[in-house]
Amino acid sequence: MSTTHTIDTNHEDMIHDAQLDYYGTTLATASSDESIKIFDVRNKKQTLIAHLREL
Repeated sequence: MSTTHTIDTNHEDMIHDAQLDYYGTTLATASSDESIKIFDVRNKKQTLIAHLREL
């Protein structure tokens, strides 16, 4: 069974990659805005854990 959820990442540009961890509880996204965002996606809602960006 597949489930689809929409996640608002608030990236400023196109997302090139998105990966879930082994347990399906953490999502990492990489964007053309030169940032990586990591979300906790448990319980059908997302919480931003980290926003990585080169200074």
